[in-house]
Amino acid sequence: MATYRTVFNRKNKLDKNNLGLVQIEALHLGQRRYFSTGVKIKPEQWNESKKEVKGSSQSNQRIRAKRQELEDFELTFAKLHGRPFRLADFDLLAEQITNDGQPVQTFTAYFKEQLELDMSGVEIETHQRKLRVYNRLLQYHGKSVGFADLTYSFIVGFDQALRNQHNLDVETIRKAHQILKSYVNRAMKSGLLPVYVDPYDQFRAKRKESDKIILAEQEVRNLEQLNIPAHKQHLQFYLDAWLLAYYTTLRISDLTTLRLRHLVVTEKGFQLEKKQEKTKRSLNIPLWLLHLNEIGESKALIILRRYWPDNDKPIIARSHFQLNKRFKEVLKLAGITKPITFHSARHTGITHLVKKLPVPIVQRIAGHAKIQTTMQYLHLTNQDVEQALEQVKW
Repeated sequence: MATYRTVFNRKNKLDKNNLGLVQIEALHLGQRRYFSTGVKIKPEQWNESKKEVKGSSQSNQRIRAKRQELEDFELTFAKLHGRPFRLADFDLLAEQITNDGQPVQTFTAYFKEQLELDMSGVEIETHQRKLRVYNRLLQYHGKSVGFADLTYSFIVGFDQALRNQHNLDVETIRKAHQILKSYVNRAMKSGLLPVYVDPYDQFRAKRKESDKIILAEQEVRNLEQLNIPAHKQHLQFYLDAWLLAYYTTLRISDLTTLRLRHLVVTEKGFQLEKKQEKTKRSLNIPLWLLHLNEIGESKALIILRRYWPDNDKPIIARSHFQLNKRFKEVLKLAGITKPITFHSARHTGITHLVKKLPVPIVQRIAGHAKIQTTMQYLHLTNQDVEQALEQVKW
């Protein structure tokens, strides 16, 4: 294992602005290499005893991120390449820089190598989607994209190319920007791109303006009462998984990471306590009070007990792709032709809850930070409005 330490102005030579570079020194088997953090400061700003910048949490965060990046690369190297790590192997790291702190690789080279590093941790379709963004970026620019090329105008031009040359729809373009932006952000955290030149700072990708498709309450009842044929019993799992998402309003990412430890027994009954995968906000859902059947049992708990594991593995252990694919077969059996997905379960569940509970309560159940977000999930029909008005005592 290499030894890492933070050093300031190791050549004892300031630039024309009287700034010195902060670097990470890597020592392994008698050899040394130095990597720039991208942080340049005046000598009086450096705390030598703590090896950090005085009064700048952002600079110190960038320094720690660079060090962590080097350590992570070393830790995963043997698994990725099938041989012991050597200091010279840092040449393979996309963030590799010269001892003088100048980048030697382009953004597209960085992007490609990061994709390869990420490949083992994502599903094949996700990797292919990211690779398409990389290829379209090269095609748009006609050559390797340097870090200096990443400007607001460049992103606007790329956006237009996705629309006009590739004829992509608004949602596909938005997701392409999400992917590209994530790697731009990673480059900034690595010190390869200054944060003050963020090309996405003023750019916002367009969103598709269309209502989400949800199921009516009667259609949900039909799913609850659906009898799966004997030769298709494997589809019962996918029906139950969708209904569980509907009852709890969980996102598919939270549904597929739900484990026994997230079901906490209280004096009153089972409570779902979990950090959301997307927002990291805590969920606290009293299952014993939510979506009860005729005899007062929680419908969500009935499903959960059906697949209760004897270990801490995910209860709904399926990929997002598989869940959506198999649920289409369930919809066909139920005679439902709407383009419903697993995320539709969350939209449907929130919409139906708002008919029974105040919006702030539904906001809490759904785990939204702002009530405006909850409002975006509501898809009320004219019939819903009429029914609500009929119950008003004027």
